[in-house]
Amino acid sequence: VTPWGKPALGYKTRKNKKYSDRFIIKRRNSK
Repeated sequence: VTPWGKPALGYKTRKNKKYSDRFIIKRRNSK
């Protein structure tokens, strides 16, 4: 299970990418 409560069964890269996207969007909104 990933740190954000999601099963990591081959979706590691995909989930990581989505997580990064969310962080980027949040950061962009902050600015």
